[in-house]
Amino acid sequence: MYVTPERARMQIQSLAFANPQIGPDHYLVYIVVEADPPDREDAPRPPAHLALALDASSSMGGPPMAAALDAVKKLCDCLGPDDRLGLVVFDRQARVVFEPREMTEQAKAELQGKLLLVRTGVGTNLADGYRAAGELLA
Repeated sequence: MYVTPERARMQIQSLAFANPQIGPDHYLVYIVVEADPPDREDAPRPPAHLALALDASSSMGGPPMAAALDAVKKLCDCLGPDDRLGLVVFDRQARVVFEPREMTEQAKAELQGKLLLVRTGVGTNLADGYRAAGELLA
């Protein structure tokens, strides 16, 4: 367990699984972060720098895609102008649909417009989607 300077507790767990579908030396890694809230509700939050990888494969059609897009919209509403967000959409290939930028009101409106254009496609290239999202954070 890692203790932050504010003495809040943070626990980070990770699981790695071999992924022979991609290649013999490739792994899927899942990371779960749990943290206590700050002692004060008005405590400042450090800026976030996020990159989302949104699955747009055919299995996401209908209600699953609507739920995923709604989750992105809700996250967007929680971000402030000091936070940065980028979005990758992937099916058989990954596409950056929103370059990372400060989430001003103008950027939020632009992202909302981009979300209206997301459509499902064919194939599920998770590796390409995660790689592209990771590159947005570099």
